[in-house]
Amino acid sequence: AVAVAGGTLDLRALPDPSCPTWTFLEEVLDEEEGTNQVLKVGHEAAECWGRRLGDEILITDTVGLKSYASLTGTIASVDIEAGTVTLSSPPTMQTHSDEFADVNGQEPAGWISTVKNDPEFPAEVAWTSRSVTFD
Repeated sequence: AVAVAGGTLDLRALPDPSCPTWTFLEEVLDEEEGTNQVLKVGHEAAECWGRRLGDEILITDTVGLKSYASLTGTIASVDIEAGTVTLSSPPTMQTHSDEFADVNGQEPAGWISTVKNDPEFPAEVAWTSRSVTFD
């Protein structure tokens, strides 16, 4: 447990360029099936994140929600050569509002912005199951 009273706790980690903590979502490979479980994240992210199967990832909101929202999922497997991460189940929407905006005629949970379909505003995928150690 960490407690801070009357001050600020500034946490910093040493960057590891071989293991990105986030990347742009390049493509959702099973989007037509509607499961959104196979995510193309690039070779470096797939290689690094594949060492920790069962870890959580977060996909940022890019679908025009009126309030903050994101998708979360659990890594079931990776294909380093293809640069993909497969989730154990479709990503779960985490939101603080039930008000959605219609984007490109799609329902928010079924359309995820990627480098392929929206290169100016692709979603970001973050690896959230990182350990923080205090020495």
